[in-house]
Amino acid sequence: GATPAEHDPELFEQLRRKRRELADRAGVPAYIIFSDRALVEMATRFPRTAEQFLAINGVGEAKRANYGEAFMKIIRDHCTGRKLAPAAGTLSTEPETTRWLTAHRR
Repeated sequence: GATPAEHDPELFEQLRRKRRELADRAGVPAYIIFSDRALVEMATRFPRTAEQFLAINGVGEAKRANYGEAFMKIIRDHCTGRKLAPAAGTLSTEPETTRWLTAHRR
């Protein structure tokens, strides 16, 4: 299969810590909250709205309602701190100059 886009390891760790904290509080195994796959996807796609969050693998209405805000806050803070542009699905990896040249080529 296609290899998934690179996830953000720093964000992944923050999400894992939050998951562990929630799991400990609820007295359940961490994977009951979210699977590793779901966290990797969050750290790759940076969901910041309910719709985006629901699109993550293994996230349903109940989990979004219970945990969505906590996880989206971590993602938003992480992105704000890094000045990451809001995820439009895919972020262009093209360097600025190439984009500028393409836009200004007549």
